[in-house]
Amino acid sequence: VAVVVGVLWRQPAYTLAEWRHYLLFVVMLMLGMEQRLFALMAQLKKAPAYLLSLILSFGVFPVLAWAWAQLFFGGTEAIAGFVVLGAVPTTLTSAVIYTRLDQGDSRLALLIVLFSQILCVVLTPILLTLMLGASVELPMAQMMGQLVVYFLLPLALGMLLGRVLPMERITPHLTRPEQLVVALFVFMGAAHIPSATPLLTIGKTLLVVLGLQMIFAVLVRLVIQRFPAMDQTALFYTSTQKTLSVGLYLLLSYFPPAAFLPMVLYHLLQLTIGKFYWRPQEN
Repeated sequence: VAVVVGVLWRQPAYTLAEWRHYLLFVVMLMLGMEQRLFALMAQLKKAPAYLLSLILSFGVFPVLAWAWAQLFFGGTEAIAGFVVLGAVPTTLTSAVIYTRLDQGDSRLALLIVLFSQILCVVLTPILLTLMLGASVELPMAQMMGQLVVYFLLPLALGMLLGRVLPMERITPHLTRPEQLVVALFVFMGAAHIPSATPLLTIGKTLLVVLGLQMIFAVLVRLVIQRFPAMDQTALFYTSTQKTLSVGLYLLLSYFPPAAFLPMVLYHLLQLTIGKFYWRPQEN
């Protein structure tokens, strides 16, 4: 429903997109209310999990996206869209929300997302240079500022609120608002599908992106099997969920319109059916 409404009702979606950082603030505030500082810091000892997630997200996925796209769009500008999709960091919102909804380790997911967002300032330009020969630059100061204001600050405020509020009564009611936020991001993402793009192109790209998503999801599931069940859930979502905002910035700043579609379609698929690739194990 959110996809259809977003496509047909674009202007409100564009308006809402201007407030997306405030939605992120609210989500991080709610997630922070359930966290405890020392329990969160204890997750830092899980170095193999962080390393594996970053290798999958910044190493395996970009190469797989490039190789898969070559089979269907070789020699076209659409290749750049798939490489950008693979090179951007983990999303700040859905990776953590889906981890929590599936009873995974949300603390581990939060820290992986944080490291991914910080490292992307260096890793993403390097990947795009190596794979596309493109010279790009991310606004480091702006991105780090937003990370502090819309991620770390509400997370800290949420932790403080969680110490004084009756969380045993509040926590059961947090699921619905988090699901609503995901639906709103789907609504905003659908509006970014270029209206002038032929339906045949959209359909072909959608099928190719869906195939890429399925292959990578299966690969991630195979690789993370040796980790504890709760860690597996966090690793799955932090490896497969990609941020749209960084991708849009790069595509709008450095690449032609034909490269735009894969990023948007993957974003919609990861929010709508991306959750169904994972079946939580008994934690």
